Amino acid sequence: QLRAGMYYRRNAAYDHFWMGGIQHPFVADCYAKGCHFENFDPFAKNMMYLVSAVGRDFGLADALFEWGAPVYANLQKIFVPYSTTLHCDRLRALALAPRKRPLAVAFLGPATSVVRLWALAVANEAQFAKDQRLFLRGIDGNSLIDASRGVGNGTNLTQAYMNADFCLVLPGHVHTLAKRCFDAMAQGCLPVIVTKPRFWMAIPFAAKGGWQSFASFFKVSSRKDMRKLLANLLRQHEDSQVEIRQRRLALASRAPGLFAASSRHGCHGRGFLDQLLGELAARQRIWPHIRSSWL
Repeated sequence: QLRAGMYYRRNAAYDHFWMGGIQHPFVADCYAKGCHFENFDPFAKNMMYLVSAVGRDFGLADALFEWGAPVYANLQKIFVPYSTTLHCDRLRALALAPRKRPLAVAFLGPATSVVRLWALAVANEAQFAKDQRLFLRGIDGNSLIDASRGVGNGTNLTQAYMNADFCLVLPGHVHTLAKRCFDAMAQGCLPVIVTKPRFWMAIPFAAKGGWQSFASFFKVSSRKDMRKLLANLLRQHEDSQVEIRQRRLALASRAPGLFAASSRHGCHGRGFLDQLLGELAARQRIWPHIRSSWL
């Protein structure tokens, strides 16, 4: 159907969007068979993609400037949030709550990267193992699903996020924000985004999302660095509650544009659309400066 349309062929699909979801560049209904989207038509490579996650080769900084992976190939991917439901009124109430949360740092997930292994190993060291302010657990995928749904006899992940000041966002199989990050933000938990040096994390709506007003970004290159990071977050939990509340209010203010928000849940305006237009405007400013031989 795409190839039959005059608008698709007119500009070689450069002015088209494709909803890539979390499996890009594979087609969702035949992912198990390895159906690469670009196999269906060569122009498909030129479209803009709205994606929440991409393949495992994404996130290495040096690849941005390699001839085989030009800047345009990265700019044509617009990262959008996962489909977590946001209750704006509830998030505002959580941000205004005067009580100090009992947990400083929370993370629950499988140990699928060296950064996660460092975090879980440090949490079990003598300095931190008995600290009730830390909630760092390594669990398998099935247990994580149960925890996110609050079923079974295990941890209720929503409750853990609601009780924590900071939620670690650590790279796993891919360098994109997992759905757990948005689940945590919806409960007022401030994201702490951690990568190794020379790697980067894909942030939805980076152009106008205002992430710096509520999120923290760190690089760690060793278990020692992770130990310092956890100690720093514990100090903030004890000494910087005023700043933490201010950042939580900033999160509540920015959140309607970072979620698939609905007026049914107290979210108003067209934040998501404005964020998308902001991403396009940023690319419009950048593209004239990209070397023509890369396009």
